[in-house]
Amino acid sequence: MGEASEAGLDTEVFTARWHRSWPTRIIVDGTVVRRIESPPTSALYNRRFARQVLQTIQENRARLDLIYCDALDYAATTIVSNLSISDRPPLVLRYRQSYSNRSGALPRKSLDTLRKCERIIASSASDHRQLLSLGIAEDKILRQPDCIAKQVQRDDESRRSARIVLRNANYDLNVAGSNKIVLCPSRFADSEDAKAIASAYRFIDEHEPVRIWLTGDGPARPQISDCLRQAGIHRSVITPGVFSSPIELLQAADALLIPPSLEGIQWFLPTVIASGLSVMLPRESARFLAPEMASLLSPCFYDPASSVELDSLLRKWQSSPATLKNIATKARALLPQRINFDALWSLIR
Repeated sequence: MGEASEAGLDTEVFTARWHRSWPTRIIVDGTVVRRIESPPTSALYNRRFARQVLQTIQENRARLDLIYCDALDYAATTIVSNLSISDRPPLVLRYRQSYSNRSGALPRKSLDTLRKCERIIASSASDHRQLLSLGIAEDKILRQPDCIAKQVQRDDESRRSARIVLRNANYDLNVAGSNKIVLCPSRFADSEDAKAIASAYRFIDEHEPVRIWLTGDGPARPQISDCLRQAGIHRSVITPGVFSSPIELLQAADALLIPPSLEGIQWFLPTVIASGLSVMLPRESARFLAPEMASLLSPCFYDPASSVELDSLLRKWQSSPATLKNIATKARALLPQRINFDALWSLIR
């Protein structure tokens, strides 16, 4: 949001309130974040969420010049399906190919949403090509990166402080100064991410000081816990839940592991690269990276279907951490430096 403010845009974020304990309004880096009740997790909550999204827009209509939706999700389809352009500000939608459905086929409602919004931001060349194949006009598509990554402060004092903060929030995250931490964000939608980590059980058994923090939450949490326990690595692979801010996690961690679900590739990956951490990624993630970035990061790839590749990559990181870290340092130069907002000004009436 910092780039938007610098471009003269006064931004406010509306998002779902996923946990009852979360406050309904917070301020992050000077940006107001308002959380909408009843996140869309079931048919009943979907309807409630839709009503509240529409109510939020109507209540704030007079001061809204533009709506930006960060994904082709339920909120975006709700807005486009229920409000004509005369009843809402112009809508800009970011489009990414679904990680779970890569066939290119889209539900009719999703396709209608793409056709009716005023601009679509494509995160990559492959996203751009797919939009064209779906019949979206070229002049409606903007190419912009997912985010402008900003370096997280990771000096010794920041790292010590972050580990203390996390320990106080959740004692499962209590680690000694000698412990190495691998951060792995997960969707917890199924047990595939945990199975990939379990394939490296030999490395985990042999390197007791290494901790893997599998962050996130979802319906498969019980299955994931069972999977880790059956592999005998539940004491080294911690599932601490969700965090309203990931900054302390990134300060405390030594490496980022992107799981098979590709959770974290949009924000965590560029932020981690900018901050100088080592990264480990599924080979399929190359499809969602710029060609130069994918080529540079190729030594950091692993095949989730292999029973040995992740284990081997973790051993490489542990025995020669500078190797993967140097790759991340070189990758930093390939990160986008700015977002171009010029194409959006014409939409603001």
